Amino acid sequence: MAEHIIVTNAEGIASEPVRRALKEAQRAGGRPTLFVPGLPQQDEAQRVFAQEGPDFFGIDVTSMSSWLEERWEAWGDGTHLVSPPERTLIFQQLLSGGETASLTPNPGTLRVLGQLARSALPYLPLNSDGNVEGEQAKQANLTSAEIEAIEWVARYSKELCTRNLTEGCVAAGTIIQRLLKAQVALPAVVVSGFATMRRPQRELLVQLAQHSHVWIVFETGNEVATAQTAQLIEQLKQEAAAADVVCEVQEDHCKPQAVRSTGLAALKNAIFQGRNDLTADGSVELLYPAGSHAEAELITRRIEDLVKQGERQIVVAAPSAERAWRELAPKLVARGISVEGSISKNLLSCDAGRAFLEFAQKVATLNQLAESWPEPTQTKEGETAIRLGDMSWWPPEELIDFFENDIAQMSVYRAQRLDKRWRGDRLLTPQEVLGTLQKQNSCSPIVAAATRELLKGHIGGAAMKLAEPYLNHTENRAIDDYAIDAEGEQVNLHKRPHDPYADAEAQGVLRGVVNASTVLRSQGLRYDPKNDSADKLCEVVEYLKQPLGETTVSLHPAAEAGGSRGRVLIVSKSDAATMEPASADVLISCAETSTESAVDDGDDVVSSLFERLNIDPAQDPMMSARARFYRMLCVPTHKFICERTQFDADSKQCFPSVMVQELLGAYGMSDEKPKQVKACIDNHIPVTELSEYDAARNISAEGKESEVTSHEKIGPTGSISKASRPYISFPSPTKVELYHGKPVLSASQIESYLECPYKWFSMRRLNLTNSDAEFGNMEMGTFVHRVLQVTGERMLAQALAGSGISEEDLKREPWTEVAGSRVSDPKSLEVAQRLLNEEFDEHLSHQYIVKGKNSRPQAFVPHTEEDQGKLMALRQDLLSALKYQGELFDGFEPRFFEWNFGKEEPVEYAGVYMVGTIDRIDVNAHKQALVIDYKHRSANSFFSDYAVFPPKQTKKNGNKKAELEPEGEEDRPFVLPKHIQTLAYAQILCRLTGLKVCGGVYLCTRRDHGLSGAVSEHMADIVYGDHQLSSRSLNRIAVPPDFIGTSSEESGFNALLDTTEDLIAEKIEELLDGNIEANPRDKDACKFCPVLNCEKRQP
Repeated sequence: MAEHIIVTNAEGIASEPVRRALKEAQRAGGRPTLFVPGLPQQDEAQRVFAQEGPDFFGIDVTSMSSWLEERWEAWGDGTHLVSPPERTLIFQQLLSGGETASLTPNPGTLRVLGQLARSALPYLPLNSDGNVEGEQAKQANLTSAEIEAIEWVARYSKELCTRNLTEGCVAAGTIIQRLLKAQVALPAVVVSGFATMRRPQRELLVQLAQHSHVWIVFETGNEVATAQTAQLIEQLKQEAAAADVVCEVQEDHCKPQAVRSTGLAALKNAIFQGRNDLTADGSVELLYPAGSHAEAELITRRIEDLVKQGERQIVVAAPSAERAWRELAPKLVARGISVEGSISKNLLSCDAGRAFLEFAQKVATLNQLAESWPEPTQTKEGETAIRLGDMSWWPPEELIDFFENDIAQMSVYRAQRLDKRWRGDRLLTPQEVLGTLQKQNSCSPIVAAATRELLKGHIGGAAMKLAEPYLNHTENRAIDDYAIDAEGEQVNLHKRPHDPYADAEAQGVLRGVVNASTVLRSQGLRYDPKNDSADKLCEVVEYLKQPLGETTVSLHPAAEAGGSRGRVLIVSKSDAATMEPASADVLISCAETSTESAVDDGDDVVSSLFERLNIDPAQDPMMSARARFYRMLCVPTHKFICERTQFDADSKQCFPSVMVQELLGAYGMSDEKPKQVKACIDNHIPVTELSEYDAARNISAEGKESEVTSHEKIGPTGSISKASRPYISFPSPTKVELYHGKPVLSASQIESYLECPYKWFSMRRLNLTNSDAEFGNMEMGTFVHRVLQVTGERMLAQALAGSGISEEDLKREPWTEVAGSRVSDPKSLEVAQRLLNEEFDEHLSHQYIVKGKNSRPQAFVPHTEEDQGKLMALRQDLLSALKYQGELFDGFEPRFFEWNFGKEEPVEYAGVYMVGTIDRIDVNAHKQALVIDYKHRSANSFFSDYAVFPPKQTKKNGNKKAELEPEGEEDRPFVLPKHIQTLAYAQILCRLTGLKVCGGVYLCTRRDHGLSGAVSEHMADIVYGDHQLSSRSLNRIAVPPDFIGTSSEESGFNALLDTTEDLIAEKIEELLDGNIEANPRDKDACKFCPVLNCEKRQP
């Protein structure tokens, strides 16, 4: 028996020398077998044999791995060959359970260990104990990490035995002896299409040659391009000699057939040879788009021209076949050219793959949390109080991302509704989320079914449920985008367009999940809710991640164009290099830049290790790159076109790839500089360029200018015509805000409009607000108001109880003094702080109370340690605020807390009706009142922000600043302050009670505290008590008695209130007129505005 190496210039997986070898194999006896690298070559060989006739009908065409697996299952030792997912899973389990391991089961480590086991397990320097041989380790200069990695492979080998599995490279070394022992006739074998082989493959062929005939056909010709083949031939010869196998090398050259153009034939022979004397004949072209935005259009235009010239089969090879498909397919079909693709993607790089994994991980996590989640408790009043566990999972963003993927079959409206509901609930529990996921009316029928399968531990079953709409080929209308109108009716916005590519990707992903879950179950990784804790489901899902990360999804999208005369195939460059020679008219190699098509640096840990251990020599990166480029060059028969951008996305100049430089070097040219590009043109290498200037044409599928149907001048943000102003919805369509024909507003709504009309429109009418229930200033402010309200009410109630004054009498005569009703000395401060602590704790406990199934009235719920820290700081802030208040408001006593007005009978103000709540009203014995509004914000700039008057202008006098003399009222009219809330409340209080309001102030309850607003000038000393102001600050808040403003009857503080109301009335007229043009008062107005693209936005 012998090994016959045939060297030929004939091309093709089933070339004439291959067919001759097969006939010799038939004569040698039995049914011959043809070994090819993979399925594409298998299909091509069978196609050729079908054309050749009956002589080749009995040939078994397969890959070495498939041949080995079939025979091992029948005549092996009873074990099964380990699959790639199983291999990864076993290593992951071993490393996860290894307490002393310095290696962690990260993707990189698992990949290296997997390569060692798959290609070199029998050859590693291990003794019977599974340890690395010291002398061999020293000779190979192994590091401690490399030694540990090899010893983990030894542990893996032992683990395989316990699981009834065998590594393929081990089986390859023993299968021939097992077949002989079983008296199975070995076939004569012909091998074709290989340029490189791993050691187990070479040894399998040598062992076959010891007992049968093996013919190995290699294509040579261009010595540099096929240098890898020459190396392989030498390896086979040496290994055959070492095994005492006769190895014959013979040449079987065929007469060259004129299958390709003269220019391509000459280039095929000359490239990489150091020649520079080729004459271009137009069979090689260059495409130079200016940048990525012109790239797809230029390639499409050239293909369009080629089809018109009669080219029928065109291959586009790109680093990313997926990107090329998405950019080129729509353009090609729009121009009447059919296109198909062959795309391979890592499963977890697919949107659907990531979405499913996140869904499974989140469901498993929630299930684990639900198992030990604290049970709700009952309050003394019989209400239900939620208890929380670890809330780091909230909000469940991964589930929303899953819902927005098509595999969930959910409309955007439903997904966003769930997102808003969950984000707005800080008392959300894992049980509630899992319950929602299992209700088809809350999410979608297939999500509910998939969730139930996951909770049973059926990961593959969950994937199958999600795959049903694709397998049944039903038009599922559940994912049409719709909204719910004011009447609660569904309004279809648009039907989602069918995306065959996305559907194919989703099916491939779900198929991969099913296969990976089968592997998990075969290795004992399964979850049984009846017998296992919920931790087990998390463990199973975590183990799922790595096999999914190594799963490849193969897609073969196609888009037909009616009447197409040409067909384009989009593939990756690696796939293009495996195509049959002379199988296309034209090949376009895309992205031939020095970065996108760079030569590998050869820094491969595994290859280096194999070389040092004399297992396999390391491959030369340049040799591999040349071989791949050469095989692509062999595919077309008429034209080979290279495309590269001149500039990248950052407008940096791009340079040609090494392969393009070598190609042009064969013609004695280069293209690194403009002059060299011109030289290419002069020497008959066509160069086509396209700028990015005409963006409309470049991005259009048809490559045409967009048709202008109308012109519209874009005005300022919020600027609308008077004819359109009635369409500004006022009042809100979902709320009744008219009373006797007038709108009912709150002070905060008015302040929002004064800040910026368009901000008011965006937040109050479009509801462009954050849906998250945060633990921030807004929630904190609400909590502060309630605690201070109840603390004040209890303190007043206690004071009344000891005074003999009834509550009804005090309401009639609120100016009546009640001893102990305010903080005025250490004793009263102690009482107030004790009450506040009690109310703080009580109200905090109320945050956890739920009323009914879905009612969540509270929002101030801490989740994290940071939240708890904020809560502690808040308590201290309020305690110190009580002390601060005791030093203010001399002679005034708190009388009303959270005083509501306008609820039953709206109060007229500024031409509209107003409703609101005054935080606190203090009254003195002279029937004077102060309106007090709490603000829990930083004391920095607090005084300036809330002061009623702007600072006076100053002039420099040497190194000092001096205030200018006040201008006359006519020259300096009153301007509405930024905050008008207490002024509006003060006016309404005057009208409703008859009290003489002398101030409307804002009290800062945070840290250093502060007081600002507007106070009658003669009351400023009393109001500020122990915290007297400088004259400069006093001018900002004190209303002089001669202040007139727009009032004709009043002066002083009352005139300020009238003037404020008049000016607000003017603004409300603009609001009712539909004026919403953006006009921010200052940069602070833009801080929390959701309109980020407003041209008037201030940084």
